[in-house]
Amino acid sequence: IEQEFYSCQYHQSFIEPQSALADFDVHKNKLHLYATCQVPHYTHQQLAKVLQMPMKDIRITVPLLGGGFGGKDGSTAQLFTALAAFKTRRPCKLIFSRQESLATTYKRHAVYMHVKMGFKKDGTMVAFDGSGYLDTGAYGGLGPAVLSLFSEHFAGPYNIPNVKISSHLCYTNKPVAHAMRGFGAPQGAFATESLISRASKLLGIDPLEIRYKNGIETGMYGGVGQKMRHFVDFKGALKLIEQSELWQERKHNTDPYVGYGIAGGHLSCGLGKNIPDQAEVKIEEADGHYTIFLGLVDIGQGSRTALQAMAADALETDFDNVSLVMADTDRTLDCGSTAGSRSTFIGGNAMLNAIENFKKGEMETGKADFPESEESFSIAGFPHAMYTFIAQAVKLRVDPVTGQVVLLDIAAATEAGRIINPLAMAGQIQGGVAMSVGYAFGENCQFKEGRLLNDSMSTYLMPTAMDLPRIQSLHVDGYEPSGPMGVKGAAEVSTVSIAPAIAAAINEVSEGRLTSLPFDIETILNGLKK
Repeated sequence: IEQEFYSCQYHQSFIEPQSALADFDVHKNKLHLYATCQVPHYTHQQLAKVLQMPMKDIRITVPLLGGGFGGKDGSTAQLFTALAAFKTRRPCKLIFSRQESLATTYKRHAVYMHVKMGFKKDGTMVAFDGSGYLDTGAYGGLGPAVLSLFSEHFAGPYNIPNVKISSHLCYTNKPVAHAMRGFGAPQGAFATESLISRASKLLGIDPLEIRYKNGIETGMYGGVGQKMRHFVDFKGALKLIEQSELWQERKHNTDPYVGYGIAGGHLSCGLGKNIPDQAEVKIEEADGHYTIFLGLVDIGQGSRTALQAMAADALETDFDNVSLVMADTDRTLDCGSTAGSRSTFIGGNAMLNAIENFKKGEMETGKADFPESEESFSIAGFPHAMYTFIAQAVKLRVDPVTGQVVLLDIAAATEAGRIINPLAMAGQIQGGVAMSVGYAFGENCQFKEGRLLNDSMSTYLMPTAMDLPRIQSLHVDGYEPSGPMGVKGAAEVSTVSIAPAIAAAINEVSEGRLTSLPFDIETILNGLKK
């Protein structure tokens, strides 16, 4: 079976727009920049270049962020503000309006895809042939990295012996596409998982069973030939969905306009092969209170709480006896970018190493490196050595008169190693699902001659709490030996497979082939007539 698919360009739409405040101390000849960014130490290097100043004369502090999702993984307001303060020797502030943020800053890549898959009669996947064309806008940005990760995840978390992938990055007259939560994986998953659901229908095999039959395991090879050497329990996630109340209801459903859908997904952790991926953490103790200095940013993913809990556990003390100083280039060491679902893993490993050294009385710092894939690829960031896995299921109802879709229930089962904070994990899953519901039902950057037409919150429509059903978060009881206390990254994987799960549920009710994001009500209505 084969099909062409399209996924739209899509904005991160964080609560807080990009902003920065800079102050130049003429007495100390030092610039202090407060910025909403995910990469304080990289911005530190950038500013030193732009201003031609020694790095010791620049300080960057990142306050509590109102979300990022990749949209602050780069330079937006920081350089302009710092340059103005440097030139005028006066405090300067720049806050993007919502219109400026929507119209000019980073987006998720729109992708045209063609996918062809081969199956045996028993549902065994034997071949995958996929091509993708990514719209990166007028500048490269992180486009090459997104292209790599899109390619790496395109064939899904399955054991397929014959794989061909051809991916292309295209320059267009639009604002730059860049990092966004999922980093290329949701686009490919929409196409591939939609075809798998169609194959299960044609072959008369349960859609969960066909995924379980082909699901990847430790020791198997991924779509680009990378061996799974870490802990893998994608099948455990599928089992949790199978046992869920939502999926059990499916057996007894009698409403012809209620549909159930499932999709699988995976997402890499870390920056990938051939890219330096380290972190260094410092610890200090005074009067029985421990302070951890860590150069990462909590952008709402809950890394501060998780890392604080891990530190308290390792130090055998109360949670309140530990505090974290994060994202301050004068006080913290370089831990790299807060991206790639790497923060808790790399920061946690470096922190535990620092605590171990501190206990031995050797030193007050500790370092960590993210594991690299052993495969001999020369592409930067390609492939990764570790992945998080997810299975997501949807129950919905299609109105037979209007074609409107009402979501009734969602369940997500995640395999992310050991879960340190189940409540924060549930928040990540629910947030990612909410974002992806917008991806499926209306969030779509529309352009004319390269300019964004829907550049306000009244025209760029996002789902609200009223549009979302119960979202159940389940997790596999796993343990990743290379992670701190068994942890893997988990912040992004929840965005990967909700759109194809929704499409599969709609296709249980309507014959309309949903091949473009966002979904089209007319296609659903025409499919209902069939």
